[in-house]
Amino acid sequence: MWWWLACTTSPDPGTGWTGETMLAPDPVPARFEGPVSLLFGPDARPIEALHSAVCHDRPGARDALRAAVMDTAPADRAAWSGVIGQVGCDDPGHCAWIHEQIDLAEPETKPAWRMGLWSCRDDASVRRFLTEAPADAVGVYLSAPWSHGPVPWVDRFETFAADALAADPVPFDWLAGLTHVADPRGRGLIRRVALTQPTPVRNELYAALDGTLDAGEAFLVETACADLARDCIGRSALTNFALAVDRGLDPRLLVAQHPNLRGALGELLNACVAEGSLPSAMACAEALVTLEPALARMAIASSPHASELRQVVVDDDEARAALEACEVPVPETVHGASYAELLSEAGRGMSARAVSANDTGLGLPYALAAAAHLDGAEFGWIGPPDWDGPRTFFAWYGGVRHQLVSEVPIGWDRLVGTQLVNALLAADGRDERFVPEVEGAVWVLADPDARRCLADAGLVRFLEPLPQQALE
Repeated sequence: MWWWLACTTSPDPGTGWTGETMLAPDPVPARFEGPVSLLFGPDARPIEALHSAVCHDRPGARDALRAAVMDTAPADRAAWSGVIGQVGCDDPGHCAWIHEQIDLAEPETKPAWRMGLWSCRDDASVRRFLTEAPADAVGVYLSAPWSHGPVPWVDRFETFAADALAADPVPFDWLAGLTHVADPRGRGLIRRVALTQPTPVRNELYAALDGTLDAGEAFLVETACADLARDCIGRSALTNFALAVDRGLDPRLLVAQHPNLRGALGELLNACVAEGSLPSAMACAEALVTLEPALARMAIASSPHASELRQVVVDDDEARAALEACEVPVPETVHGASYAELLSEAGRGMSARAVSANDTGLGLPYALAAAAHLDGAEFGWIGPPDWDGPRTFFAWYGGVRHQLVSEVPIGWDRLVGTQLVNALLAADGRDERFVPEVEGAVWVLADPDARRCLADAGLVRFLEPLPQQALE
C-alpha cells in the first residue's frame, strides 16, 4: 500500500528541518539483513547501507565484507572497488582497518582495498592512495578537489600525466586536477607538458591553470581561453580578485597552491574581505584565517560584512566562549575554520561534500543518521529504472516507516534526506534536529534553543528556506 505524504520545508533555526511526515507501522524489510553481495537488486542489501555499516564498524559488517571479497574469484575481486571505496567516511578506525586489509591482501585483491583510502585525510593514507590506486581512481580524485583536503605531490604524477595525454580522448579534467596539487610542481608539470602538445591540447592545458596568481600563467590562460572561445577568470584574479571569486575562484585552494606568494595572497584576500560581496568575503575570510589569523581578525573587524562574517573563527578562545554561551561546548582538542565546522568536529553536526562513490541518494541520510547516533536506522528508495522522474524515499527505525517523495531524479536531495533523519529523531523522542549551514556542506545538529541562539548570535548562517515541495 502506498502512503503519499504531504510535507513542508521549514528550515527555521528554531524548529529545524522537520517537515510534516505521517507515520505508518511497517517493520524493517528483511532485505536489510541480507548477505553482502554485488547483486544489489530488490532482495539484496543496498550499497549505501553496507557503506555506512563498514565505515562505522557495525557488528559483523567488516567481517562480512572481507569474507565476501575472499569468496569472490581472484580475477573478479576488482569489482568490489566500488563497494570498498568509501567517500565521506570519517570513522577514526576505518583508515587503519583499510591499511591492514591492503597489507594482508593478495596482489590481485589490493587494488580493491586501496579504494578504501579515498576518505582518509592523513598524509600517509593520501600518499598511498595517490601512489598505489588505479589511475582512473586517482584521476577522479584529482578532478574533485572540493571533496577532500590539499593534494600532496607524488612522483607518480609524471607518469600519470604522460599516460593521460596518450589516452583517447584525453581526460582533461584529470589533468586539470594537477593544478590543485599543494606543491608548485603540479602546475609546473602542466606548463611543461603543454609545450610538447599540438595547439588544441596545449590550449586545454593552459586553460586548466585558470585562477592562477602568477602573471605569466594568467596571460597564457587568457590567450588559450580566447582560442577556445571560453570565458575564463584570467588576469582578473590579479586585477579584481573579489570579482574573480564571485565568478567561481575558490580562494581556499590558493593558500596551498601558492606557498611562495603568501604576502601578495594576504593582500588580495584582505581586499576581498573588505570589498567583495558577502559570499566572496566569506570565502576570502576563511582562506585568510588559514593563511594569517591575525590579519583575518583585523580584516573581518573592518569589513562592511563584519556581523555576517562573525561565524568565521579567528580566535579559539572567543569561539569556544561564544558556543558555550549557546550551551554548545567544544572540546579543547577540536579546531575548525568556521563555527559550523567546529560544531561538526565537536559531534554537533556533520560535514559532507560527497558521501559515497556510488551514491544514489541514500548516502546523505545514512551519514546524518550515523552522526546523530541513530543506530539501526535504514533507508531505501524506489524510482523509475531510467532515473527519469520522481523517487520515493523511505526511512525505517524500529517498527515505524517514514516516506517522502523527491523530485530530484538522481543523486542527493538535501531536503528529503534531512527531513527523513529529523523525522527519525522526532520519532525517537529527541529534541535535536539537523539544519544545513549556508554552503550546504555542514549539517548542524542541536536542540531548538541552541539552534536559535546560534542563528541569533550570527555564529552559523543556515540555508534559506526552500520552496514548498509539491507531492502527489
